[in-house]
Amino acid sequence: MNLNISHLFLTGGSDGRAARSHVLRFLDQTTLVKYDRIHIVEEHIMSAEMKKFWPDLEASILENRRVVAGFINELTECGVNHLDDIKNLEQGYQSKTLHTIAHLLDGFFGIDSCFFNLIEDSHWLSAALKEKIMENPDQYWLVEAHPVFEASQLDRDALSQHYK
Repeated sequence: MNLNISHLFLTGGSDGRAARSHVLRFLDQTTLVKYDRIHIVEEHIMSAEMKKFWPDLEASILENRRVVAGFINELTECGVNHLDDIKNLEQGYQSKTLHTIAHLLDGFFGIDSCFFNLIEDSHWLSAALKEKIMENPDQYWLVEAHPVFEASQLDRDALSQHYK
């Protein structure tokens, strides 16, 4: 099942094959998200030497920021306007939304991660790493991955409703 979820990973490696392996190993070992299968878009594996590297990386980071802003807007619509309002959140959708925001900000990979920096365990890119990439662009790679779910019809219906 395809829910149009994709992740763009930044990783290091001597070539595209090593970068691909690093991403697959990470996805296999992470405990927060489990996919049935992962489709790596081979033609979208790119080194920092390629023209599209920086625009794609920056667009993906902006998408992470858009996701965070969307979750914050959802909380605002529910009456959370100040940090002090958080202490009154009941367990449920609002607290889970806050939890997801925290994961995106603190570097826990999840289904909502558009860009994930495997080098720094982050959804962002530090100035120091950006400098290293610019100094050795042949050692840094972006790898696009699309998860595949092999869920029951009931599960597919529920997931489809969530991602409309």
